[in-house]
Amino acid sequence: MSDRSLADVSAAPDTSPVRGAQTVFSDYMAMLGGRVGSSLLSLISVFVTTRVLSPRGYGTLAYFNVVSLLLFTVSSAWTGTAVARYAREELEHRGTMTSVTWARLAINSPLFVLCALAVVALQGLHVLPHAFTWSFVALSLLYGMAWILSDHLIYILEASGRMKVSAACLTAAQAAMLVALGIILLVGATPSPLTVALLILCASAAVSAFLVPILWRQGVWPPTYDGNVMRRMLRLSLPLIAFTVSQYVVRSVDFFVIGALKTQADVGVYAVAYQGYSVLAAVTLAAPPVLTPLFVSLRAANRHAGIRTYLDRTVFQLCFVAAILCAVATSLVFPVVSVVFGSGFAGAARPLAVLLCALVLLLGGNLVAPALVLHERGRAIAGYNVAAALVNVIGDIVFIGPLGLGITGAAVATTLATGVIFVGYVHVAQRDAGLRFRWRPMLLTPVIAGVIPAMILSGAARVAVSLAAGLVVGLIAMRALHPFGAEDAELVSALDIPSPLRRMVLRGLAFASR
Repeated sequence: MSDRSLADVSAAPDTSPVRGAQTVFSDYMAMLGGRVGSSLLSLISVFVTTRVLSPRGYGTLAYFNVVSLLLFTVSSAWTGTAVARYAREELEHRGTMTSVTWARLAINSPLFVLCALAVVALQGLHVLPHAFTWSFVALSLLYGMAWILSDHLIYILEASGRMKVSAACLTAAQAAMLVALGIILLVGATPSPLTVALLILCASAAVSAFLVPILWRQGVWPPTYDGNVMRRMLRLSLPLIAFTVSQYVVRSVDFFVIGALKTQADVGVYAVAYQGYSVLAAVTLAAPPVLTPLFVSLRAANRHAGIRTYLDRTVFQLCFVAAILCAVATSLVFPVVSVVFGSGFAGAARPLAVLLCALVLLLGGNLVAPALVLHERGRAIAGYNVAAALVNVIGDIVFIGPLGLGITGAAVATTLATGVIFVGYVHVAQRDAGLRFRWRPMLLTPVIAGVIPAMILSGAARVAVSLAAGLVVGLIAMRALHPFGAEDAELVSALDIPSPLRRMVLRGLAFASR
């Protein structure tokens, strides 16, 4: 079969177990733990680094990170989704993933060379800061290469179904960096920005050194060229450039508009709220790496019914559960923010409460996105994200300015933008699956019911009423829409959920399906 392109290989019906289907729960939990653990370790590393470097030294290190990020983003980041999609397909049909690796290398290498030459030229023309020496330029180029390699190997590892190893690598890289910093501090040395940059490079290179032998025969060697694979990767990836840019706009425009229309202090308060939202968002970002390869395997085995059931029921069930959990969290946001960040940042509670609504929509979008990737809907992904960016920009200006909602208006704009992505993704995915478009917004009402009294009331009444409203509305929606049924128990029983948790989930399903 090696002489045939992937597009020519038919997906014959298969009754054998689908790769990753039974381990989807443990895979998701592993990815969730890896991403959350990596984020927490990264925050600790930042805390330690700011304690050992001066503001000037940390600024130099920031330039190192920015240049390396530029190299990675321009030359490689936009093709990552295609690796997750086509590497798993190649693995299912050919047993290897080497043609995807070499196709990505052919796509990314010229761009990396151009970016590297641009950085060298900027340094030669003395455009970069004086403290950013040629040593930092060299380390930035090396770190960019190491970042690209480790990122690709992680994608290949996830495409092969080894999610737990991938999660461990994500955490280990940050842990290694933190341990190295700790050793330097223990011996009484004071690291320079160049030393910290070298540690970052070594941590990334260590991940690649660990993974290359594991994936050598399956995903690296021998060199394999498949022109059809390259064309398909480009067709999916090129629109995702617009996706990458629009995602940056959605994440950043709030701060620019707040800075223009409000004060610098308001920017700082909103930054705390958005940082909390970003940490919680790690829960949603663990879904695509697990589900994208799984959907490819389901399609290869001609198990389309499983994907349709997922898009018609499971996505909204998970969003409904998330809406109830976020409603509970909303009742706790105001007292927790005041205690953790102090009275000076108490104003972050309002936008954070609204962003919990965005969190539910973000989860929905990430649950549906793998279906769009499966059907190679790169243009749709880019189109809805560009639309979301426009909604966010216009919403920020209107809500913060004329409507006078302050920094809470920025959170409302972000929520609306996230809703555009979720609704758009659901529409395209259900159409591709042969389903009639169903949106079911009532399943998201618990978190809205929790946010409204939290905004109006204060003190103990705010906590009590917000919690009660979210739970009561959730119960009403559950009884009115019946999102759960007896058939869901069969799915739960088939997953590798720990027995105590499985029993608890089954009891919950029995109650919800009455």
